[in-house]
Amino acid sequence: MELASLATLSSHELPLHRAQFPAPYEKLITTSTHIHRYYGHSPLLCYGEYVRECLNKPHHLSVYLEQRESHSWYGCVMDADGVLQEKGGSFSLLMDVFSYDIHQAKHVYTSSTLPSLEGMDEKQIEPVSQPLFDEGTLSPYRLTKFKAKGNRINTIVFLMMVMGAGVFFLMPEDAPPKPVVITLSPEAQWLSTYQDAVIPSTALNNAERALVMGALMPDGVEANKIVLNDKRLDMSLTLLNTSNRKEWAQWQQRHPTQMSYYSKKEGGFHLPLATYHAYRELPIYNKENEQQLIQQWQLLGIVVALMPEASSTTQRRLHDYQLTLTGLPLGALSTLSESLQSPMLTLNQLDLSLDKGALLSGQLHLTLQGVTP
Repeated sequence: MELASLATLSSHELPLHRAQFPAPYEKLITTSTHIHRYYGHSPLLCYGEYVRECLNKPHHLSVYLEQRESHSWYGCVMDADGVLQEKGGSFSLLMDVFSYDIHQAKHVYTSSTLPSLEGMDEKQIEPVSQPLFDEGTLSPYRLTKFKAKGNRINTIVFLMMVMGAGVFFLMPEDAPPKPVVITLSPEAQWLSTYQDAVIPSTALNNAERALVMGALMPDGVEANKIVLNDKRLDMSLTLLNTSNRKEWAQWQQRHPTQMSYYSKKEGGFHLPLATYHAYRELPIYNKENEQQLIQQWQLLGIVVALMPEASSTTQRRLHDYQLTLTGLPLGALSTLSESLQSPMLTLNQLDLSLDKGALLSGQLHLTLQGVTP
């Protein structure tokens, strides 16, 4: 069962996400706080939404686990706001990805016999009937064809540009204009740098999805290291001598959306990232929030170091932090991503690798900044 991709967005982030991750099919679930965008290359299934309906929309953080085949499981995390994430893969992989959510969940629903109860409280577990899996029932939960608005306007603008270009080429050539040098104030330079910075929570969410995808690739195909390269994530891919090229070719055919980000020439995946852009003003510095963030990172087992290069003035605070991860479960990225939603944070560097035990190691370099009140 191939699942649709899921992104949880605010209303102003939706157009940006559509531009960065275009897809011919999508489904939007709007709640009081977010928009859940499901998207993909075909009428894929939003199975988590169907499961949530079958469970009468749990109001508390809940996890659902279901065995699909002998070695294949499905799981999703949900709360009162909707489906937070869903994954498919081996039971051990889901336990790593959902470890923190299971620990925090009020209920762990399952329609199958669990191979292990490690990390769970038996009081959490609630057996349920497996949802019906027939096309008539599932049809409302599939992606539908997405028709982008504004095509006619874009066409008119394009024609006007072409006509304007034609007129330009017919006109006599003027003398080349003199370059104008604009000197920005330090505050304007800071704002420009901030608005052009990568959003940390978005980068972490995409890194987690990419590493899960790499872990589910056929044997002998290694894609377990991801780095930040300017405004994109790069995940290298290596075909070992033990790989089965036929299985790898079949995997590519089954995952056209993911393969659209793959460069055979460069041997890896390149995932574009969102920046704060011009709608975001400089944040207000909050010392208490900074201390809370450091505590949250340390509670996850992350080593936090304040870098000496950071500089501050009476008008602003600017602190650089290096976060070192060693042997963290993959599911910790979801928790870390939530803490990185503070507008004071921007991401400068990311270098993560996932070992065969689904444990993370690597480093993040963050800048925490804000205008002093």
